[in-house]
Amino acid sequence: MTERVPDRAGDGLVLEGERDALYETRAGDPFVFDAAVVQVFDDMIARSVPLYGETERVVAQTVAGSVPSGGRIVDLGSSTGTGCLAMAAACRGRGVRIEGVDLCEEMVARARAKAAAHGVCGVRYSVGDIAEVALGAADAITAVYTLQFVAPPRRAALLARIAAALPVHGVFVFAEKLAAPDAATQSLWDTIHEQFKRDQGYSEREIAAKRASLVGVLQPWTATQWEDAIVGAGFRSIAPLVQWGPFATFVAWPGAQ
Repeated sequence: MTERVPDRAGDGLVLEGERDALYETRAGDPFVFDAAVVQVFDDMIARSVPLYGETERVVAQTVAGSVPSGGRIVDLGSSTGTGCLAMAAACRGRGVRIEGVDLCEEMVARARAKAAAHGVCGVRYSVGDIAEVALGAADAITAVYTLQFVAPPRRAALLARIAAALPVHGVFVFAEKLAAPDAATQSLWDTIHEQFKRDQGYSEREIAAKRASLVGVLQPWTATQWEDAIVGAGFRSIAPLVQWGPFATFVAWPGAQ
């Protein structure tokens, strides 16, 4: 039986599903977004990523303040649709179209079911590889903890496509787990993040198994690498919005400097 996860983030952010206990038994295999992960994803991300709810709210508010009535938003790596629903709420009554794209079919099915259950209209989801899917013209593009799972050699081309899809008034908002600029900072970030997960009820075994599963799957860049890649892709500027240790959210504006 599915357990409804409490609204950890507050302010109506929709987080549902089973409690994450996958890594009580899993070990050794690389992390994949499979059906088992989808069942617990909302709980997993809320208990693993500090300020996750605040991040989704800031992303939604930033986009809502930038997209005109009748505009179009594309969310890359939309997972279970939490971010899309937050943006739909922030843009309510303005005829904004929101389209989520995710590679995992089970994620898309969960997102559609979540939107239907909460009576949210104006949001569409599709299955696709964000590094290849046609973006079309958009007023805003978002990617919340998504690009870190795209192989680094594919990131420059994807960022260039995002920049080309946006008008001068458009906005790109993205969140990433960062690599630290030096070993001391990396050690500090690792320490405080692991303590955060202990505080959320994860055991030492779960923390170690999940960390091992993400090696080579989640490939973080430093903030400087992201800044260089964003400017190199054709954006005129980038600025931070939210940060907790390695977890950071940025806004970037397209167009020449």
